[in-house]
Amino acid sequence: MLKEGAVRRLKFLFVFLFALVIGVLSVANSGPVTVTAWPDLSDYGVAAAPEATLPLFIFGLFCGLVGFLLGAAREWAREGRIRRTARQARKEAAALRAKVDALSDEKGEDLPALSSR
Repeated sequence: MLKEGAVRRLKFLFVFLFALVIGVLSVANSGPVTVTAWPDLSDYGVAAAPEATLPLFIFGLFCGLVGFLLGAAREWAREGRIRRTARQARKEAAALRAKVDALSDEKGEDLPALSSR
């Protein structure tokens, strides 16, 4: 098993390598590309699609960001059942804690002491 310090260094190394790859790909793919929202269907009476000319790496990073956000939203929705169960468990624990406090207040200090054996 790895120690905590080794795990932190490994995580840092992974993030550094990932950032390095992103940086190299960004520099290598800095050529302009034209991105359109949909195909040109002006022959069929559809309005011309909006378009933008930008470096290729910006388009790639944008697509990666959109993919990350869609994946995060999917996981958040999938884990809704787990969050609901945890919320119910917290409510039940709070109710039981309140009931124990109420019962201990009723009994007071009338309880005999237990031996230490």
